[in-house]
Parts: sequence; C-alpha cells; structure tokens
Amino acid sequence: MGLIPEVMITPKTLHSWLTMGYGVDTFGYNRMVVLAVDSTDGYRRGHVPGAYLLEDGPADLWSTRSNGISVDAFQVPTRAQMDALIRRTNIDTDAIIVITGSRMNSIARAYFNFRYWGFPRQQLKVLNGTNATYAAAGSALQTDNPAVPEPCQYSVCRTKGLSSFSAVRASVTEMLSVAEDNNPSTIIIDSRPPAAYAGNPGGTLLNKDQNEYVAFEGHIRTAVNIDYKTLLSGQSNTNPLLPKEELLGALNKLDINGNRATFVYGSSGEGDAVLFLVLDAVLNWPVKLYDGGWSQWGQLAGNSPEVGGMLQEDSPWRTDSAARSEVISYNKSFGFDVATGGTFNSYAQEGDAINRLDLEACGKTEEHLRTGPIAPGY
Repeated sequence: MGLIPEVMITPKTLHSWLTMGYGVDTFGYNRMVVLAVDSTDGYRRGHVPGAYLLEDGPADLWSTRSNGISVDAFQVPTRAQMDALIRRTNIDTDAIIVITGSRMNSIARAYFNFRYWGFPRQQLKVLNGTNATYAAAGSALQTDNPAVPEPCQYSVCRTKGLSSFSAVRASVTEMLSVAEDNNPSTIIIDSRPPAAYAGNPGGTLLNKDQNEYVAFEGHIRTAVNIDYKTLLSGQSNTNPLLPKEELLGALNKLDINGNRATFVYGSSGEGDAVLFLVLDAVLNWPVKLYDGGWSQWGQLAGNSPEVGGMLQEDSPWRTDSAARSEVISYNKSFGFDVATGGTFNSYAQEGDAINRLDLEACGKTEEHLRTGPIAPGY
C-alpha cells in the first residue's frame, strides 16, 4: 500500500511550520495553505495566523441540493463552491491544506468535503483541536486578515483522487440498500446523542423559527450508536479528539475494527463528520458519510394526516418501515408540529443525483459511479 500519511497534527507542529516554513515533504508538497472553518465574526475574533476563512455555512461548507427525491440543506458543496474556495486561497497541486477552526464538527465536515472532491489524505492536514487548543498551547491567534494570495486556476476536477464520489459519500439509495441487506460485512454508526438514537419524540428540529420537526424519530435499521462528542476530549466540540488508543477502545467495544465497510450518519452531516474524521484520517479505515442524515431520513415518511410525512403512501422511497428503520416514533402522535415545506418527489427515478451530477460537472458519466467502499490509503 505504501506510505500512509499522517493527517492529524498538533498545535506544536503547526506552529513550527508557520514559524520555520513547511519545506518539502515525502509526497513533494512544498508549501501550505491554512484554512479557518468559522463564522465571519468568529474569524475576526481570532484564527491561526495566515489562515484564510472557509465560512462555516452555505457559502463554503455545505449546499442545498436535490438528491432526486428531496431538496435538502447541509449537502456536500458543489463544484462551483469548491473551485471558488481553492482558487481564492491558491490551493494547487503543490500545496498541502491545513484545516483549522473553532468547532471540531465543522473542521471535520470541511475535511470530508475535500475528501469527497478527490483530495488525497496525503494533501490534507487537520489540527487536532480548535483555535482554543492552539491558543492553550501557547501560540497566539491572529485577528487581522492575511494578505490576499494570487488566485489560481486549479479545479477539483483535476484532483488526484477523483474517480467516484460514492467512494466516501453514501447516497439515499445506498443507505436504503445497506439498511435492508443484512450484510455482515457492513456496519452503520449513528453519531447522535443516545436519546435521538432511541427515537425519543421531538429529537430532530428542522425549522427552528416555526418549531417544526421531522415526521418521525428513530434510527436506521441495524445502526449502532456512538455519540460523536464521546470521541472528543471532555466531550466538548472545542477540544481535540481522544488519543488514538481510546478511540480504538470505543470503537472495538461495538466490534468496529476496520474489517467492515462503515457508514456514518447524524442529524445533518456535521457530528457524523467527526466519526468520518476518526475512521478516515486517524485510522485509515473504509468509511462513507451519509450527509442527508436524520433530517432527511426522518422526513421520508408517508403523508397520511396522522403521520405528516412528505411522500405519497405508496412511494418506494419511504423510510418509515421496519425494513429500513427501528424504534419509529411519529412526532405528530406526541403533539409536535411536523415540517410541511420543501420539494419532494415520491416517485423519483434516482436517489443519488448529487453524486451523478458532480461527476458530470467534471466531465464524467454514470459509468464512473461505484458503490463499493473506498480502498484505505487514497
């Protein structure tokens, strides 16, 4: 397999690179671009010196897109979004990308986005911790903006790993198959808190302004539960990951050991990104992230008055069945208002439109799509 690159770095290592320069590594990268995943206000309050803002929101971190069945927020960014980011920050084939920020789940989501768009592990570095961790290690944060670099013309369509977006991202279609197939070579991890996994009513708020929830609670059939915060020091989103030995211990307790294809999901693609970061970046195990999460899955229910889901009763895409979900709790039955807006197609021809359209945006066709898990090491 060759040399397996280390992705996670300490504040001390990052400070050394910023002070002394990156040099030239084993893979030929000779400079670095530091990104700060944060809100605009958070970035102004302080970031790692020289870091460019990757906005923690719909501008850079996620997009609202259709998978064919539904239009959902918190989906993987488009080619246009990613190209705009890498061009304005001068990310090219000679630069490693160092991802920092103020929240571990958002840092992890940015890492997943780069992996989805074909950036190999060897080109990515992630600060193990946040801005708070960097400052606590004795290094000063910066409040002013770094000099604007000369824009480049690089594109995500030219990355070394681009062959199939389904290598690290699971579509609705694939998740339905995994939930139903009883395949012992796969495992699903639900990264939400135990109460959400247990299907407690009122667990998944979709519309905060209107206080509206998904149609039903529960978890994907056969999924096991690891609350992503239990993999962070002090269970805090501003702290580093646990030591590798402790991460392995937490996973091994549930018979997760890298020998099975792993699928992770959460509410909407951020908490589960921490699981993706652990499995892909730290352990180099095969893993896919379902970024639709329960905010999507929990809405794909029948539209009877007592349920309030978004699909026709005879839709083949319904997830509120014992073959696809467990511990089903309909929120309407417990007095919670269910979200009624959005765009849904009960009889869609596909549920993986995002993967397909992204390949087409890079001049690929459906023949490039693969459903098998990624080979570790890329």
